[in-house]
Amino acid sequence: TILEIMSTIAVVTNSALVAFTGTFLENVTNAKRVWYFIIFEHMVFMIKYAFALIVEDVPEDVTMQLQRTDFLNSKLIDRVADENEAELLEGNAVKADFTIHDEDI
Repeated sequence: TILEIMSTIAVVTNSALVAFTGTFLENVTNAKRVWYFIIFEHMVFMIKYAFALIVEDVPEDVTMQLQRTDFLNSKLIDRVADENEAELLEGNAVKADFTIHDEDI
């Protein structure tokens, strides 16, 4: 994704800034600075990768709501029948009288 690309570019550029413009490496040769850059960059990438493994992309409550929405859409829009509809309706018969009487008019 674009955010992954941007974060990778940020790690590389910030590591380069630290390694090549940092005042704590003034008495170090350029070859050693390149090695410091590579080591620091790889350490930050490993930390970034570890966080990507630990932190979920989609929170659990959002996943649950998406599953609920899919279930309701299947029942209401796609008209998928319940698996045990006969068992649910058994013994739950409701008797209703829909007669219209003269006093109701």
